Amino acid sequence: QEKGGGLGNPEHHDKECVGASKIVKLVELIRNAKKCVVLTGAGISTSAGVSDFRGPNGVWTAEKKGVAPPASRSFDV
Repeated sequence: QEKGGGLGNPEHHDKECVGASKIVKLVELIRNAKKCVVLTGAGISTSAGVSDFRGPNGVWTAEKKGVAPPASRSFDV
């Protein structure tokens, strides 16, 4: 049985200056909000180095090819 769905759209990266201005705006919105809810999807973790499942190097893709999936990136806290 097939796991998950098909591959999604390619990941989008803003230029650093655009990303920085978006972060400043986001901080302003959160600070001024009475309540804040954050919903994230699968793409948020892959940018941080956590393995995905359906991508070209994903866990399920590797399993289907009969190879070990890539390890997630570890972080020092």
